[in-house]
Amino acid sequence: MPRWLRRAICFAGSVFLMFCAVYMFFIMVIEGYGLPIGIVGTIVFSAMAIHLFRAGLTDGQWRVER
Repeated sequence: MPRWLRRAICFAGSVFLMFCAVYMFFIMVIEGYGLPIGIVGTIVFSAMAIHLFRAGLTDGQWRVER
């Protein structure tokens, strides 16, 4: 897979997951449909978005060579 395509997919996925995190926070926490699952879902979506964003910035080296 070309590097530019992998980066584009990672960044698009990161944007989608951040949208999901904001949407879940709004619906579950602010609207009051489920505070515990809203908090956990927001944390999980945010963590995965950060992970994908950082994966898009790397050069493809997933493990450190020893």
